[in-house]
Amino acid sequence: MLVFLSVAGLSSVQNKLTIHYQWDTDVLFQQWPNVDPAYLQQPDTVTMVVRINNQVCGSVNLPQQVIKNVERVQELILQSELGIKQLQGRVIKKAILSPRTALINFLVEE
Repeated sequence: MLVFLSVAGLSSVQNKLTIHYQWDTDVLFQQWPNVDPAYLQQPDTVTMVVRINNQVCGSVNLPQQVIKNVERVQELILQSELGIKQLQGRVIKKAILSPRTALINFLVEE
């Protein structure tokens, strides 16, 4: 029902602004848009948000290959400028790496 309404609506437009639409055929027979492969590429680096005791302290750019490995992520963050400034000399009880987003939370003793 919706398909027929949209076809009828588009074919009755007085000033047709696009040449990409075939105005005399059904919407189901229209050409699909082309996908740009540049948008399908995964980035080389990911910006990982760093939290300490559930408070955002900053972010660190990490390689895409290591973002699923909690030990490697923790090691790279501790070597970064943010890790040296915020975590050096503090006892890390637990590091929680989010499985859905680029986020790591360090639980430290105060």
